[in-house]
Amino acid sequence: MNPHSDRLTTGDDRNALRMERRLAHPPAKIWAAITDPAQIGRWFPAEVTVELRPGGAMT
Repeated sequence: MNPHSDRLTTGDDRNALRMERRLAHPPAKIWAAITDPAQIGRWFPAEVTVELRPGGAMT
């Protein structure tokens, strides 16, 4: 069984990558790790800007 589910879709001149993971941490801790700029810097190898909305960009 593959524990990861990754899917790349294209449409409307856009690409979308959907990645699903099952993690052992509480959802609130995961959400903070991927949305709080201070926490993203601990694990992501570059400076990140995140638009916190559905369809928002991550640059």
